Amino acid sequence: MHLLIRVTLVFTSAALTGCAGIQSQSAVNSAENVKAVAPENAPPTVAKAFPQAVVFAYRVMPTKKAGEFDTDGGSTAIVLAPSVIQTARHAIHSPLNRPLSLYLIRRQTTGTVLGSAEKSEQNGDWVLLQLDKPVWGRDEHVGGLSFENLPIRKGEPVFLLGYLIEGSDNIVPAIVKGAADSDFATDEPVKATIDSRLRLDGMSGGALAVERNGGLVVVGSLRQAADPADPRQPFVICSRLPKGALQAAK
Repeated sequence: MHLLIRVTLVFTSAALTGCAGIQSQSAVNSAENVKAVAPENAPPTVAKAFPQAVVFAYRVMPTKKAGEFDTDGGSTAIVLAPSVIQTARHAIHSPLNRPLSLYLIRRQTTGTVLGSAEKSEQNGDWVLLQLDKPVWGRDEHVGGLSFENLPIRKGEPVFLLGYLIEGSDNIVPAIVKGAADSDFATDEPVKATIDSRLRLDGMSGGALAVERNGGLVVVGSLRQAADPADPRQPFVICSRLPKGALQAAK
């Protein structure tokens, strides 16, 4: 069984918290064979930025049996700089300044927690990680991608960039389109109604972005998604980027 990315565009809605455990050893072993590509037919600005903006990551924990690993959940990570990423705090539980081992979408790496905030905080559920080696293929960001906590207008189109987990061995790049529910200041979490219903397992920590001046601006990260069983219109809530993330992205 091989870890496989199926290239697809998803204008959907969502689901759970967006984080899921992966128990497949074959998925762990073949992670470096996965290509980070944008979904087909994505808006040009979004498609151009997707491979540079996000990566799929999950922590690898050694078990008592030699050669086996358990994962502590998979999530989407925002690539702020070649060696700095941000993902969901509920996916990475390591304390500050403690080394950890994790898989990015292409290879295993190690890093250190620089800062974090719990989900209970207003703009929480994030963890900032310093990697020992740059993200493969991310020596520098492409043009037209920036990071800023911009004000968001009611009804403004927003895009959620990340990776969906389907089963135990299939990771799907996804762009979820939606619209802001109201006006949001730069320090307020953003709530957006999204277009259809899908579980967003794996997309916790994913990038919330808007198109501005011909480029894509990341303005937050996914912290909560509606339960797909809820009859109300599906939505996501995204925290604003912490100060450390904005500094790393400069």
